[in-house]
Amino acid sequence: YQDGIYRGASVSATVPQFDLERIEVLRGPQGTLYGRNSTGGAINVITRLPSDEAEFNATFTAGNYGKLRGELGVSGPLGERVGGRISFVNEASDGYVDNKTLGRNEADRDYTGVNGSLVFDLSDSTELILRGSYLDDKRNVGQPIGVQLSPTAAGITPENLGGVLTIPDPTLGGLSLADIFGLDIPQASAPFVVDPDSLDYFTDTPMKREIEQYGFSATLTHDFDGITAKLSLAHQDTDYVDFNDSDGLDITALLADGGQTNRQNTVELNLSGDYANDSGTWILGGFYFQEDGTSFLWAELPALQTTLEALFGLAAIGMPLPSGSLAAA
Repeated sequence: YQDGIYRGASVSATVPQFDLERIEVLRGPQGTLYGRNSTGGAINVITRLPSDEAEFNATFTAGNYGKLRGELGVSGPLGERVGGRISFVNEASDGYVDNKTLGRNEADRDYTGVNGSLVFDLSDSTELILRGSYLDDKRNVGQPIGVQLSPTAAGITPENLGGVLTIPDPTLGGLSLADIFGLDIPQASAPFVVDPDSLDYFTDTPMKREIEQYGFSATLTHDFDGITAKLSLAHQDTDYVDFNDSDGLDITALLADGGQTNRQNTVELNLSGDYANDSGTWILGGFYFQEDGTSFLWAELPALQTTLEALFGLAAIGMPLPSGSLAAA
């Protein structure tokens, strides 16, 4: 949750937060205080609201791998009963892993965020809070190198994408089926043992991951002589794209292109108060959540295409299928 508003897109939890006042943690399971059932509990991130007096804050951070982070905020009264706050953050860092295949550093990052809020004291018993935020988190994600896997039924491993097709056969004069049929099957040359102390990668395709998110909310609170009513309305959009060279090899064995979009609207109404001379409290509420979401994942196996065409063809007709037969548009 951010400022009491539930975040339906799971990827939004990976976006860094800034300009925080506090973080609330509630042990689960529960469904009373935040309006959506949580078996494990709830984490509520609270951003800073406008201050009673004019103030300005700024921080600057520098680190290794070219890390630079700047954050600033401006806050204060805008009128007799209106206060405002706006804050910005930008963080950039160079890659810290070395891609030996492409000859470049990877895992760099560029993060930008904006938060804004307005507080209206409509009366001595009524308050309106408007909030808005925008976040854009771009990363070039490094991929661990390939690992040694058990061979498939066709003998395919990361070290030998041709499997049984490239194994010499004495009955064929020491040739393999790939030699007999003239198959061009790519073979990886990168090592296949993961060194946890190494930051060397061998992927052959640049990767990227980006999360773009914006939202706004309105919270109206009114005190009816001991009974507090709180109404919250919110909308949030999240777009996520991920292009990943998943094989960790210096050939294009497996590419994964995925993404997710979420559009959500929430409405929450709470009534609360005390009873029996403040010896106890009560709360009554209702919650509405509506979300439209889509997700997709495309997986490509370019380096395995020749192998798969040959295996399917040999099993079906006794000879490899023509090149490109299994390519999907």
